[in-house]
Amino acid sequence: MDGPAAGLADLDEVIAVSRLEGYCYSHAARAQLLQRLGQSHDARRAWVHAASTARSDAERRYFPSRASRD
Repeated sequence: MDGPAAGLADLDEVIAVSRLEGYCYSHAARAQLLQRLGQSHDARRAWVHAASTARSDAERRYFPSRASRD
């Protein structure tokens, strides 16, 4: 396996075994990989999750905007 599918599998594994569940950028990266795989619904959910773990107002505005346009 290679490409976005491999990246998503690796990222999901890292999130599962590390402390990245609460890190907004891990969910943003996941959203981008899901988009590349054509999984728009799951990508939107990942963008929303990224927003829910965001640390700044700018991130809280940016991530939902990505969810609504992609």
